[in-house]
Amino acid sequence: MAMEKDPTRTGKNLDELYKFSEKYKPLWIFRKIGMGDVDLEKLKMVIFTYIVPIFFGAVNFALSLGLGNAVDRSLLYLTYVTIGSVSAWFGGVAGGVITVSATIVGNLFISQYVTGDGISASLLFRSGMLLITTVLLSLMFSWARNRDETLYLKEKERIYARTFHEIYEEYTKALNEIKARDQFLTIASHELKTPLTSMLLKLNNMLNSVKNVSLAHFSVSELMKVLQNAQDQIRWLSTMINDLLNVSLMTTGKMSLDYQKMDLVKTTENVKESFSEWLKKEKYAVKIESEGEVIGEWDKTRIEQAVTNLFSNAIKYGKNKPINIKITNRGKTAKFIIKDHGIGISREDQRILFRPFERPKAVQGYKKGLGVGLYLTRMIAKSHGGDVRVESIPNFGTTFTMELPVNRKNP
Repeated sequence: MAMEKDPTRTGKNLDELYKFSEKYKPLWIFRKIGMGDVDLEKLKMVIFTYIVPIFFGAVNFALSLGLGNAVDRSLLYLTYVTIGSVSAWFGGVAGGVITVSATIVGNLFISQYVTGDGISASLLFRSGMLLITTVLLSLMFSWARNRDETLYLKEKERIYARTFHEIYEEYTKALNEIKARDQFLTIASHELKTPLTSMLLKLNNMLNSVKNVSLAHFSVSELMKVLQNAQDQIRWLSTMINDLLNVSLMTTGKMSLDYQKMDLVKTTENVKESFSEWLKKEKYAVKIESEGEVIGEWDKTRIEQAVTNLFSNAIKYGKNKPINIKITNRGKTAKFIIKDHGIGISREDQRILFRPFERPKAVQGYKKGLGVGLYLTRMIAKSHGGDVRVESIPNFGTTFTMELPVNRKNP
């Protein structure tokens, strides 16, 4: 069984993705001047690659101009390297090179035009060493920075992949639910309309007979048949409407349970009695086995509904062959096992058997229904802390097992 997703975790991942994408959002001030493709990340790149290095170069120029004759050249050299390295850390290799290039040009300018010392071989050597040192440090910083960036991006990639997977699964689930809903609407409209159409047609015919035929020739037996049919159709409509209401209560979590002690064997016998006419008509033989009473703390109405659904399912698809029911109590768990010898269910169809509004291919068109009975049965069992499972072989019958904890305190 698939594990339930944690919506909190998904929400946090989406928040991270949104915050991460903020820096790629176009800046409104640039959109106003026709530069809509400029975002915060691009602006930062321009600032740290070009503007900040030029500023640092100007700082070095000012230091050379103000302190050139006041401090040792080695100290200035270390200052240039330090500032160039800081520029390289933020602006990459290009930032470091721009800073040191501006520094060298400034020093050459000062030596040539300010101090009048001229451009000596010693100055060119020191400038070359400064450039090489700064470039090497820039490459080291760039490698370290790129490594951190790579690790950061790999983490974001993991978040992207995980979140995409979860969103895609939710999307697929939503598509399947929409498909199931559309199928349900088609089935429901047909199933609800058919008995109404039949009932209205027969009532109209009877009304016409009453209006146009003398009472002496009026058939009471025919009227009784029409009324009986109308009663059956109304009962069928009521059952389907109740099923839809129960599905709504289940899916919204608003169905409450009224726990009370009850005998599962007696409930099953009562359900069997309610099907007596149908069993007689279809010539079914039903055998109920138990080792005495099976007492549990359950919602009597809901458990009776679950047993009724399983009983009805066995009659619908049992092909008039014997139905065997076995009820046991093993410690803290009661079992209701019902086995028919009918059309059976393929392994593929068993995967969708307990889904709402979906019916196995083998039974589509075989018997009418909304396809919610087994879904409701499993949900009722689960709401009590139990479950329902199925075992089946096509053309050899089906066995449903409903397990229920006998004690409400130990589900």
